Amino acid sequence: MYIFTNGENSSFLPTLGMWLVVLIALFTINEVIRRNKYAGIVGFVGLPIILTIIWFTVLKDVTYTDWFHVFKVYSATLGALGFWCIRFIEKNDKNTAEVIWRLRDNKYALLFPPLILSINILQAVIRDFQIASEHYLSHSGPIMGEVVGVMGGSWNYMNGIAGILNIIAITGRGWYYH
Repeated sequence: MYIFTNGENSSFLPTLGMWLVVLIALFTINEVIRRNKYAGIVGFVGLPIILTIIWFTVLKDVTYTDWFHVFKVYSATLGALGFWCIRFIEKNDKNTAEVIWRLRDNKYALLFPPLILSINILQAVIRDFQIASEHYLSHSGPIMGEVVGVMGGSWNYMNGIAGILNIIAITGRGWYYH
């Protein structure tokens, strides 16, 4: 039946099955790294260092290394590491093992989540304005960092403005204190 193939003699069901295996593996690894202090150090410090070396040496010809993709990867990594620090950094009393200080109890540390989110949105805003101004109503063809290229237009400006409004509207304990 043609509906279960992608037109290149491969079946849809094995492809879907592998997609599910990868998705479940990523969720599982994420949960282990997020919940375990030591796995977090490996996942949020060691793994990015190793992958950076691989991306910029062995895979430099097949990875996206333009400013937007690199910034997006490392700001997301910084965000994950920051959340890990907020969750796990604490000082215990040596005699009683009682927690006497936690990073998550510091109101200034709680500025980090909305700040890193704002930075992440701002880089997308800058990219939208860049694409709109450089490729307004024209297809760029393949450019650095894009496989098929981009086409700029008013939608990029509207999306950028929406991002700015989103940054302004970010509220919560991180931005607003009495």
